[in-house]
Amino acid sequence: MEVLAAQLCQQIANDSRTLDNLFAPQPIWVQSPGMAQWLKLKVAESLGIAANLEFPLPSSFIWNQLYQRLLPD
Repeated sequence: MEVLAAQLCQQIANDSRTLDNLFAPQPIWVQSPGMAQWLKLKVAESLGIAANLEFPLPSSFIWNQLYQRLLPD
């Protein structure tokens, strides 16, 4: 888990999309709310800040993004 968190922090730090649109939230899918909190802390420790990150669960992503786009009614 620590290795994956370090790779995530490195990718966030090197991601050029972040600089292009600073106000667009960056989604990071997690398996539980506890995992989201742990990752926020790891990102903040590594980068000095953890802002504008979204941590949706897979089920909420499927419902909010896919179903509502494909089946609006």
